[in-house]
Order: sequence, then structure tokens, then C-alpha cells
Amino acid sequence: MTDMLSVVARAICKARGHNPNRRHEEYGQSSHGYWEWELYDKEAKAAVAAHEKALEAQGLVIVPREPTDKMKMAPRARGQIGPVGATEVWQAMIAALEGKDE
Repeated sequence: MTDMLSVVARAICKARGHNPNRRHEEYGQSSHGYWEWELYDKEAKAAVAAHEKALEAQGLVIVPREPTDKMKMAPRARGQIGPVGATEVWQAMIAALEGKDE
């Protein structure tokens, strides 16, 4: 399970009144154990999928706060700005979205 899904699964577990850090042992053996939050992986996947679908319906996507190396090089491949310029443009766009562009 990805970090994002485990965070969501833990939140669902806690919201249902359970302790996400509780350890279960099957057959009395710790080698067959699992965490309480792991019982909510299906619900976490469904919640994240629903969130992504809602974002898509509004024309939105989730992007990283800082551009990845691949993203930085994309403008250069098109003969536009280089990686440093791409980073500055990206940061300005994120700041504008967050209302920090003043």
C-alpha cells in the first residue's frame, strides 16, 4: 500500500473509533500479524479513487509542490526554457494558486 493510501486507511480506522497502531496476530503468531489500519485498505482505495474522480470532473489534478527532474526537462525538449527557468515558473504558478503571489 502506498504512503498516501496508508495515511487514508489510518484516518478511516481512527474515525471509526479504532486504534490504527493496534497490532493483530493471527494464529497467535506475530509473523502472521497486521496493523488495525490495514483492515481499511479497500475503503482507503475507494476514497482516494472517488477524490481523484471528483478532481477530474472539475478539471483538476494533483501535482507536486516542486517539479520533478522530468518535468523540469520537458520545456527544454520543446526548445523552450531550461530546468532552472522551468522551476521558477512552476514555483510562481503554485504560489499564485496558494494566493502567495504578491
